[in-house]
Amino acid sequence: MFCCGLDCCRRRVRRACAPADQGVALLILGLTPFVGLALPTRLRLSVARPVHGVVCGAVCMTLQMIAGVSGPILDVFFVQSGLDRRGIGAPRAAVQAPGPALELAYFGSLVMGG
Repeated sequence: MFCCGLDCCRRRVRRACAPADQGVALLILGLTPFVGLALPTRLRLSVARPVHGVVCGAVCMTLQMIAGVSGPILDVFFVQSGLDRRGIGAPRAAVQAPGPALELAYFGSLVMGG
């Protein structure tokens, strides 16, 4: 489910925006965990709900393409799950694995003119 959100967002970001400058990227990066934690309980992303995986994938991919880092919001997604460290580590690693490949495909297609 997470990868579906990644792919959907990758396509929209490619059409919609260019990478941000360093100041904007750092500001986005610094504010995302606080925004995620400030949401009301009913709006927070939950690992237990499959649809939330798609939403988290879209948010993480957007941040990855704009700011270059998606770890802080992914941390908020998993920390609020109530899982122990072993239950968080492996899924988080599996979720972050496609990121560099998708970045390579995205920026590679821009360089190649496609």
